[in-house]
Amino acid sequence: GRLFLNTGRDRRLVMADLDGHGAIVHPDRDAVAEAAASAGIGLIVVDPFVKSHRLDENSNAHMDAAATAWAEVAERTGAAVLLIHHVRKAGGDGVEATRGAKALTDAARSAALLSPMASEDAQALSVPERERWRYVRLDDANANLAPRAEGARWYRLETVKLGNATDLYPAGDSVAAIA
Repeated sequence: GRLFLNTGRDRRLVMADLDGHGAIVHPDRDAVAEAAASAGIGLIVVDPFVKSHRLDENSNAHMDAAATAWAEVAERTGAAVLLIHHVRKAGGDGVEATRGAKALTDAARSAALLSPMASEDAQALSVPERERWRYVRLDDANANLAPRAEGARWYRLETVKLGNATDLYPAGDSVAAIA
């Protein structure tokens, strides 16, 4: 009763879409807000954000509408909403690394960037190359946050066995957890 999951496999969650006339509509916004409020949900994690709408990722108007739908859910429920958004393959620094229109990051109250350790960082921090994959860096990505972190925060990923082994699946599952 404390963790609720919607994979979107049975039915995709659509917080913003275009109707047949090009107007933006919010098919699931009210139902999500009602369900979250009635269940007492305090945190909604959307991963990845792009799967929660059917709008043009490169349109500022569209991304503002999609982000606003989630902000309205947060306001109506008192829940925090964490939108996981991926970066461009070409990279970039801070908020500029995000894909699509800038309106999405402009709409965020707070933004953080999680990235793998670069070879140069591994050398500077004396991390062996074979262990570099275990480290991730968390940076403030919104310029309007105050006070900003003075430097990067590094985290080490550790393998955690889930303890769900069975006779048919003796190895069980493992996940990476931040230590």
